[in-house]
Amino acid sequence: MVYKIVCVDDENGILDLYKDILSDFSYDVHTFSNPVEAFTFIEKNNEEIVLVISDYKMPEMSGFELRQKTLDIGMKAPFCVITAFYEQDLVNEAISLSVCKLLSKPFSFEDVEGIVRDFIEDREKSLDEDRELVEGFLEETLPMVEEIEDLILELETDPKNLDITNTYFRILHTIKGTAACVGLSNLSHYAHEYENFISLLKKKELEVNKNVIDVLLKGLDGLKQYVQYIVSHYEDEKIDKESLAHYLEYSLANLREDNKEDSEKKDTAASKKAGSSPSREGGEKTSISISLLDSFMELSGEVTVIRNSMMKKFKDIESLLPGHPVVDQMSDFLYSFHKVTSQMQAQINFMRKVTLGSVTKPYKRIIRDIAKSNSKEVDFNVVGEDILIDTQMAKTLSNCLIHLVRNSIDHGIEPVSERLEKGKEREGKVSLEAYDRGEFIEVKITDNGRGLNSQILKDKALEKGMYSQSDLENMSEKRIFDMIFESGFSTAKEITDISGRGVGMDMVKSSITQKGGKILIDSKVNEGSSFTLQLPYPKSVLIVNSLLVAIRDYKFVIPTEEISDVNKINLNSSLLKKMGDDYYFQRESGLCRLIQLEEILGLKEVKQFKENLNVVFLNNGNKEYGLIVDEIIDLEEVVKRKLWSSINQNISYFCGACVLGSGEVVLMLDNEGIAQNRGLKIEETMEENQEFKKEDQKEIFEYLLFSLDSNEHFAVELKYVDRMEMISSKLIEYSTGNYLVKYRGRPMPLILPDTLLHLSEDSFNPDKIDKINLVVVSCEQRLYGFVVKEVFEICQVENNLNSDNIDRKGIKGTFYYKEKTKTAINVEEILAEYSFTNKRVDKSAA
Repeated sequence: MVYKIVCVDDENGILDLYKDILSDFSYDVHTFSNPVEAFTFIEKNNEEIVLVISDYKMPEMSGFELRQKTLDIGMKAPFCVITAFYEQDLVNEAISLSVCKLLSKPFSFEDVEGIVRDFIEDREKSLDEDRELVEGFLEETLPMVEEIEDLILELETDPKNLDITNTYFRILHTIKGTAACVGLSNLSHYAHEYENFISLLKKKELEVNKNVIDVLLKGLDGLKQYVQYIVSHYEDEKIDKESLAHYLEYSLANLREDNKEDSEKKDTAASKKAGSSPSREGGEKTSISISLLDSFMELSGEVTVIRNSMMKKFKDIESLLPGHPVVDQMSDFLYSFHKVTSQMQAQINFMRKVTLGSVTKPYKRIIRDIAKSNSKEVDFNVVGEDILIDTQMAKTLSNCLIHLVRNSIDHGIEPVSERLEKGKEREGKVSLEAYDRGEFIEVKITDNGRGLNSQILKDKALEKGMYSQSDLENMSEKRIFDMIFESGFSTAKEITDISGRGVGMDMVKSSITQKGGKILIDSKVNEGSSFTLQLPYPKSVLIVNSLLVAIRDYKFVIPTEEISDVNKINLNSSLLKKMGDDYYFQRESGLCRLIQLEEILGLKEVKQFKENLNVVFLNNGNKEYGLIVDEIIDLEEVVKRKLWSSINQNISYFCGACVLGSGEVVLMLDNEGIAQNRGLKIEETMEENQEFKKEDQKEIFEYLLFSLDSNEHFAVELKYVDRMEMISSKLIEYSTGNYLVKYRGRPMPLILPDTLLHLSEDSFNPDKIDKINLVVVSCEQRLYGFVVKEVFEICQVENNLNSDNIDRKGIKGTFYYKEKTKTAINVEEILAEYSFTNKRVDKSAA
């Protein structure tokens, strides 16, 4: 923090002189020709000022009068007075006002510099120590203040639980004592008065009811206000002690009257178990800023670049010196290095996570206040608070869920009188349920209120001129429900502090869709509504799995998460169609436009298509297009780096840059930028009539297509595939009837599918070939190398495998793709057959 020096003199020339003298010091110098203005500044910035230098004789007030005012507000900064009337009486008065230095005019540079050196150091050290004390106080107190709110709400549902009251009292007592120790006397006084009020509950002089809870929450709001002021200013906020005492006295008188009436009634509410105390998590904890975690993530990304470069260079060394003991040892080291860096990145990602409960924690209080202000009774329940989510996702959900919850209460849940007229329970119910679905989190907000009335929504849309009558007649009910997400759309009759402007739901939709998520509505009139959010877990901030492609002499990477599949298309294929100047390819989902990246990049003399086209199919929202490239090179794990904003503005089809393992710098293609460049404007729309029941959804499987010596139409589920490799046959070893290759520091068995499926005799001979293609599969945390002839592409098919023609173990079924029948291999059965064969060989050898 930069501290301040204040200089006051009615002569501007003197003030300019101060600026020159003090310019070499690392302080903010503030000059004033009017001492009244100077005092206003001092009063506001008291805890940041390390020195005041003031002229003695000024028209508005003297330097001594200004000094007296600073003493009245408790300022402890050294105060120096400059005077041309130096005499003993003046010295005596200066001593009585604790003026640190009385300096006579004219003064020299050295005189002012001497004051700075002699008096500021102690003041600055004192301020630093005070600031450290306040920081320590806040670090301990902020979680306590959050805990108090939980205790109040828990006390409301369990008013007889003395453990809650005792914990509540103990926390306030701690805040009071600690605040006094660090010099925050006003906050300490407030906590003391608040503590006295809680002691009445502890002594059972006052019984808990809704009015008591209201006073407790208002008291907490005051406590939060003072603590927040300290967070911003590192000093106490002035409070009116008499006003506070009057408020508590007035509240206490009313509450005692309420308690007197309540005591005449029989308490029918069932309390929870006495003696159950709020849960407290054990273990030591510390706070880490997100910026620090981001910095760690950047460093781990740098390590990944170095690791990938080392792995590529090591493969070159391994091919030159196969079987060398030092090379084998280095392979072990690199495998360990790979494992440790992967674990480190996983741990950093974990550290960035928070529980969903931390997002929903304030909702109980918010719901209580909204329900009370609208004469409603609401029971709020949360399921899935322990789910861990990334901080980015937590921020998105926090902003969205609060709007949905508020709308459920304001628009959904009816007032008590209306619910009773409908034959409903007087208390409405709002639930928030969260589920971890693997690749995304699903959050559902449900209420048992009025529900959405599609006719009212259509009438409002007509009234606002958003749609015509014919448009509305052709809409499904779910599409009509989706209108509430359109900007400015609201059915509220009046604007309140809760809702009514029609901007909240629009924000909810845009926030979710920008993160690649979906939001759907299900509702029935007089039964209630549910809003389901599906939000994908954010990928690693920096490390991206990518496909490396080439166009002419240029290389680019494409994030694999945006790729639906990779294809080689024959120019004479009946599925390839030309319309105007554009080419389209017939896919199962419909016609898909093919785009030449050369043309987008502005390369002159765009080449004619070759006989076979290498096409990368990309998903963009609800659209799909194919990108034609010259070569598919390899899968690469890269670290994405941001481009300068000026570059992004001019070249919208690049979203970043990265360094390959080889050391080359390449650009990352922007899927959406390319689509927009070619006129494929993506309009993200709600999926109509989609249900979230899993059993109704078609399951999609991804397969890697390849050939064997016996046949070219085989496939393996992509979930088993770890990597595709081409290795030198010199690296292959033979042991106990098995072919092995050292991979990531460990021996990896080579699997011969042709032999295990009994499709051909074992004719595999590494001595007769230079290179072999491997599909590295992972099963039960072990790696196996499937020896294949050629790898083709990745495809997606629905769960419609035909298993009628299976005639042997190791075959999962067949499916139809591109007018050809593909045979899906059952990886687990193949590996089981491999293990059985090995055991049989071992027994015969024995």
